[in-house]
Amino acid sequence: MIRKFLSILAIGTLTCLYNQVNAQICTPDANLKEPGFLPTVFPDAKKDVAYSEAITVLAFKDTSVKQGSLVVKVYIDSMKIMNIMGLPNGMSYSCLSPTCAFTPAALSCVKLSGTPTQEGVFPLKIAILAYAKVSGVLPTTQKDTIESFFINVSGTGSIEKLDSRKILVQPNPASNQVFIGSVIEPIIFNSLGQKQTLTIRKESVGYSIDVDALTPGIYTVKCGTNSAKLVVE
Repeated sequence: MIRKFLSILAIGTLTCLYNQVNAQICTPDANLKEPGFLPTVFPDAKKDVAYSEAITVLAFKDTSVKQGSLVVKVYIDSMKIMNIMGLPNGMSYSCLSPTCAFTPAALSCVKLSGTPTQEGVFPLKIAILAYAKVSGVLPTTQKDTIESFFINVSGTGSIEKLDSRKILVQPNPASNQVFIGSVIEPIIFNSLGQKQTLTIRKESVGYSIDVDALTPGIYTVKCGTNSAKLVVE
C-alpha cells in the first residue's frame, strides 16, 4: 500500500514538474481567433543580445488538395513542425507541445529564442507535416513549408548592406504575401510593364506586400535602380 502511494506521489510530482517546465516555454496569444499564426511580423533582434518571441498557432481544420484530375477535401487532425530553418546562429526553437504538434481544436505556440551572433535579415522556412483524412475517411500526410516569416538582426548597418548586395524577395515563388528586403519602397510591374496597385506595408526593415490578388505569372520588382524577378503562383 505504501509502495503504491509513493508511486502515485512520484507520478504526480513528475507531472507537476513537467507542466511547470512546459508552461515556461511560451503562452499562446488568445487574440488569435482564426486558423493561422500570430504575430505575422517579428520584432527586431540585436546582435549579441538575448531574444525571445513566441508564435501562436491554430491549425487549419480542412483544406483541398489535388489528386490526379480531382480536387478533394482534406480534414486536418493535426500538424507537426518538423524544423525551422534559417534562424540566425545562436538561436533555436522550442514548442509548447513536447512533440511540436498543433491541432485545430486549441491554441498552442512555439518560441524562438537565443542570442543571435549574426546580423542581417533572415527569412525563415517552417517545415510542417499535416496529418489528415481525405474526405474524412482515408488517412494521409501532407508536407508543406511556411515562408512568410523573417527576423531582422541589427548590428552595424544590416539594412544598408542588404540594399548594396541585391533585393531580397521572400518567399519566391509566392502566393499570398511577399517580403521585399530594401530600403527603397518597391514597385511591382507585370510582364507588360504595367505598374500593379497593391497593399504595401513598411516593416522595421524592408516591405511586405499582399500579392494574392495578382494573376499567377512572372513580375518585376523595382527598388530604385535595382530590380528582381517575382514569381506569383
